[in-house]
Amino acid sequence: MLALPARLACVGAGGPLLGARVAVGWTPCIAPTLGAILALAASAPTVGASIILLVAYAAGLSVPLLIVFVAMRRFRSVTRWLAADRRLVDVVTGTLVAGVGILVFSGAFARLASLFTFGVV
Repeated sequence: MLALPARLACVGAGGPLLGARVAVGWTPCIAPTLGAILALAASAPTVGASIILLVAYAAGLSVPLLIVFVAMRRFRSVTRWLAADRRLVDVVTGTLVAGVGILVFSGAFARLASLFTFGVV
């Protein structure tokens, strides 16, 4: 079994409370995406296409978390850098969000998304 260091171990209600916090924080982000994927999967022409969509969604959700778990030591140094340069990170991510908003508003995002259909739907 995996032995966690004492500082990472959850005692008592810590684990469920952390899980509840993550669920509340992720719900606004994950629910619309999952709803869209389920709608696409329900209207896909074949069961295979639906499975591909759902597997891609699950992989997109779990693979980054598994990578972070495996690379935890390296990730600690990254989080220290992110904390030290928080203003830069805020400006860069805010610019990306604004850029995506402009793409959505102008209709260019839909054209960009149409390049990545891969014949699934």
